[in-house]
Amino acid sequence: MKNVVHLGACGRDDTTVAHWAWHQLVEKYIEWSGFIFTHLRPETFMQNVLSYGGKRGINEGVI
Repeated sequence: MKNVVHLGACGRDDTTVAHWAWHQLVEKYIEWSGFIFTHLRPETFMQNVLSYGGKRGINEGVI
């Protein structure tokens, strides 16, 4: 049997945020399918750094 690796989204299991809930639906589908699985729920990616106030860190020489 093959291993499925799902790159999901960080969020609470009882979330009401559609983006996170969609990933959780996909996770459940994978689990119920009988595959061997790994769910990854990253908090953020490097390309998001500038969206979260990262410009200040660059200007101050931190990044």
